[in-house]
Amino acid sequence: MFGFRKQHTIVSYVPSKNKAVLMSSTMYKPDIILHYNKTKGAVDTTDKMVKDNSARRISNRWQMAIFGQLLDVAALNAFISLSAKFPDEKSKSKNSRSKFLLDLGESLIRENVIRRFKTEPRIPNSVQSYVLEMFPELEKQHEIHYEEPERPVSGRCYLCNRKNDR
Repeated sequence: MFGFRKQHTIVSYVPSKNKAVLMSSTMYKPDIILHYNKTKGAVDTTDKMVKDNSARRISNRWQMAIFGQLLDVAALNAFISLSAKFPDEKSKSKNSRSKFLLDLGESLIRENVIRRFKTEPRIPNSVQSYVLEMFPELEKQHEIHYEEPERPVSGRCYLCNRKNDR
């Protein structure tokens, strides 16, 4: 289906069952579909690459879905740019993108994790151990304090009268 308005054209194109493509363009109508067919491979390839290592999570909030997609595409673009700038055998291996994403994630959280680790007084021991495993240079600056958890004192409630017992 085509829709026209002055110099704009909108097209609803159904290349296969249950798959609709909506396009808006200033091109003449047959050229829109030809251009789409010529360039659609890049979008499919991007979707396939992003699907393997995605930052998206199931969410009912559309803002989070868009943010996850933007984050995935930005990380893919960063990896492709890095691979183009430094073409070597490491960037061609299968695990290189996974390693790149792990390094990227670590570099993005590093400052915040270290700041919180140094300033917050009550971090669970399991989290402290994990942070020290990720950033071993912090071990010299920080000792893990294992404290006995406080046990509640058992006894009668001082707020209630005995006559209210049931």
